[in-house]
Amino acid sequence: MKIELLKAKAVYDRILELRKKRQDTLLDSTGNDVNTSAQLEFRLKELDAQIKALEQTFFLGTSTETSGTAKFEFKPGDGKNIEPKPLFSYSSGGGKPGVCEITEEFTGVFKALVPEQLKGDCHTPDYLVSNGDFHDAKTFIKRLRDHATADRISYYLYKERLTGPTKLLIDGSTDDDKPQVRASLLSALVADLKTIIEGSNIYDDSRFKDVDLSGATLGLQKKIAELEALPTPTREQTTLLTELKIQLNRSLLDDAYPKELYRQNVWVAHQVSLSIDKVTPGLATTVDGQNLQEAGKRGFPYRIAAVAMAKMLDDKTEKGRSSLRIAQFGPVRSLPANLGGRRSSYKITYYDSTGAIKIFDMSADALIQKSNVTDLTDAATTLRDSEAAKLKRDTELLELKKKKLDAEKALKDAAKEEASPSPSPEP
Repeated sequence: MKIELLKAKAVYDRILELRKKRQDTLLDSTGNDVNTSAQLEFRLKELDAQIKALEQTFFLGTSTETSGTAKFEFKPGDGKNIEPKPLFSYSSGGGKPGVCEITEEFTGVFKALVPEQLKGDCHTPDYLVSNGDFHDAKTFIKRLRDHATADRISYYLYKERLTGPTKLLIDGSTDDDKPQVRASLLSALVADLKTIIEGSNIYDDSRFKDVDLSGATLGLQKKIAELEALPTPTREQTTLLTELKIQLNRSLLDDAYPKELYRQNVWVAHQVSLSIDKVTPGLATTVDGQNLQEAGKRGFPYRIAAVAMAKMLDDKTEKGRSSLRIAQFGPVRSLPANLGGRRSSYKITYYDSTGAIKIFDMSADALIQKSNVTDLTDAATTLRDSEAAKLKRDTELLELKKKKLDAEKALKDAAKEEASPSPSPEP
C-alpha cells in the first residue's frame, strides 16, 4: 500500500507540473515552440490529453478531482487598504463537494461566474444532522436495527438515546423499503440525532474504545477540558463551551460512522476571501505626487494604473498573493488639448479595461506658414536692395558735388592770379 501511495503522489505531482506548464503556455504564446495559433492549439490539446490520462489513474486508479475554470470580475473600491471581503464558499467533502455559495456583487470584491461542474453543496454551520449527511443511510439504519452489543455506539444510541417512535420505525424497516417509507424514517432519525448532538456528551472510554478518534475530536476534547477547568469562566467562555460540546458530539458520530456519515467538518462551508492592500510605491504614486496639470487647462484625460497587492484567503489562511495593476487606484492625468498651433488634429485610443492610453497621435499647423515666411523674406530682400540703390545714388551725387566744388575752386584761384599786378622790372 505504501508503494501505491508513493506512485499516486508521483502522478499527482506530475499533474500539477503539467497544469503549470499549460498555464505558462497560455501566458507566453510567443515561445520558441509556439509560433502560430495552430501550434498553440496543438500544444494545449497535447497537454490536456496528458493531464486527462494521468487523472484517470490518480489515487490508486480512480479520479478524485473535478476541475474547471471560473471567471472573476473585479470592481475596485477607493484604493485604500480594505478588510478581506468574502468571495465564495465551498465544501471539500460531503455528497457534492464544490462551490456552494457566491458572494453577491459589491464594490471591492471579485464577482465569480462558476461553471456547473464546480458547483456543490455545503453543510449548514450548526454541526447538526440533515438528510444530506448520510453517505450510506441503509447501512446506518441497519447498524441501529441490529444494535449488536459489539457495536457499542449503535447499541448505546438505540437503547438510551433514540425515542420510542423512531425505534419502532427502525425495527419495522428493511433494506428494500420504499422511498416514502425510508424518507419518514430518516426524518424521525434526523430529529433524534439533532437532539442527541445538542444533548449530553456521548463519549465514554469503553463505548469508543474500538473507534479511531480523529484529530478534530481530540482537539475538541482538549479545548473543552481547558474551559471546564476554569474557576470562573466568562459569559463568552461559557457560550464557547456549549458550542464545543455540540461540535464534539457531531465529531464523535463522524468517527463512529465513517462510512455511513459524511464528515461534517469537511462538508461545512469554507470561506474564500479576497483582500487588496493599499497601493504600493510605483510610477502611479510618483506621478500622483507631482503637479503635472495646470488648473483650468483643458486636455485629454487618461489613467496611470497603480500596483496593489492581492491576497487570497481560505478561512483566514493565506493561500496566495500577487501584485495586481488596478487602473482605478491610480491617478487621472491629461495630455494638452493643443500644441500652441493655429489648427490641431488628434487621434487617441484608450484601453477599455484600464483607461490607459493605447494610441495617441497629435499634429498642429505652425503659427507662421511657410508662404508667410517667404513673403517676409522677399520683402526684406526688396527693402535691402532698395536701400543699397539709394545709397549708391547718394554716393554718386556726393561725388558730383565734390567735383563741382573742386572746379569752382580752381576757377577762383585762376581769377585771383590774373587780377594781381605784375612786378616792375628793376633798373
